[in-house]
Amino acid sequence: MHVDIEGTYGALRDRAREVIGPDAFDETAFAAHLRGGRTGRLDLSGGIENRLHEADQWTLMHVDPLAGGPLKLIGHGTDHAVYVDPSRPGQVTKISVETLGRLIRWLMLFGRGEELRTPQSIRAAGQVLARKEIERDGRLRLKFPAEVVPRQSIGIDEISVRAVVAQFLLQGGLLLEPHRSVPALNSHAIYRLPALVRHQNFLPQLSDPATMHFSLSLHYVERFAEPPPDESYADINNSLVLNRPGKFNKDHFDYCFTGTKLSELYDASETDKALRDSIRDFLRHAIDFMNYTGEVVDIAGDGNVIFNTGRYYLPDALVSPNFEGALRFSANTLRRLKQPEEIALGSEAWMLTFTLSIVRAMNAMAQALGIDERVHLLHPDEESEPIDWASVLWKLRDSRTAAANHSLEREPLLMPVESFPWGIDTHGLAA
Repeated sequence: MHVDIEGTYGALRDRAREVIGPDAFDETAFAAHLRGGRTGRLDLSGGIENRLHEADQWTLMHVDPLAGGPLKLIGHGTDHAVYVDPSRPGQVTKISVETLGRLIRWLMLFGRGEELRTPQSIRAAGQVLARKEIERDGRLRLKFPAEVVPRQSIGIDEISVRAVVAQFLLQGGLLLEPHRSVPALNSHAIYRLPALVRHQNFLPQLSDPATMHFSLSLHYVERFAEPPPDESYADINNSLVLNRPGKFNKDHFDYCFTGTKLSELYDASETDKALRDSIRDFLRHAIDFMNYTGEVVDIAGDGNVIFNTGRYYLPDALVSPNFEGALRFSANTLRRLKQPEEIALGSEAWMLTFTLSIVRAMNAMAQALGIDERVHLLHPDEESEPIDWASVLWKLRDSRTAAANHSLEREPLLMPVESFPWGIDTHGLAA
């Protein structure tokens, strides 16, 4: 008798190969990621939930949504798939896979059928989103030297999407969770869909092995397999989030950032004055941008903020549109946790985790390099008020374990619901 056990390595590998494509799928890299490639140790602390999450994240970071054509995939982030286009020499084309997935879920949820037909009103909403992204790009440029942010155009283009990728983005993972009801797409279809697309001047520094990254490398303290001790977590956040007086603490820095590109950047800056001066200049501009706009500079992943031969560049420093204003929103979430009040264990908890990680990184490097300016998540007048960081930590970690604590067999839940077709309220943007 054959028994099909979902969530095994083999099931995830086969599905990832199907989504990515057999020619592009790298099983060695896939297996290393699931086994905790940075440490060489298999992390079983999260059980099957952790394994599924890591497999889904790896696939999302490598998937090519396009159904053929002249574009060649050369890179990937948490948001964009990056291509070279023979018709655009000297540029790269970036397709927002994140907003594409939100659009597909919206179209299926509201009865557009297997053809995924996109009404003109939703296409028009996409144009509003593109204009908003152009405005955000302009605000970033205002706060940095002209040569730092590559020139780009932003708009809504039609793309052809493979059905297997559309299904992956629709259900939000490689395997369909048994407690969700998600429609099945025609596996042989090619879907023509609007997508948020950027055409950006190519930065050769991105392919230079000597380039260094101001990056968390997707490390988040709140999501470590072993939670930090309560006292250490409080000390770290009092210093790096609430900006309490004190000197740079290398032990705290190492705890938060060991294994990241940021740690490598710090080490290199100890002996490279040009690099150190470049980081200092970046920090001053980035901290000013964050405090002024309420946005965060996206240093979560590699390749967003880079340093090369005494200069720095921001090829992808803006977070995805649905995280715009993360600093402001996360401040309000933290204030509610102080009361204490309940927060949404999905969206609000994840945005606060993401934002805390970025604020800690920016302020830690500012401390280390003797920069007086700090990112202020809360208003400076609030930074002296006590926060029960232990309760904050466990609330944020609860957002990871909540799914593991329910019965997948007894909780009938529908497919993930999007509030708006592009992930944000474009009507509000146009008002």
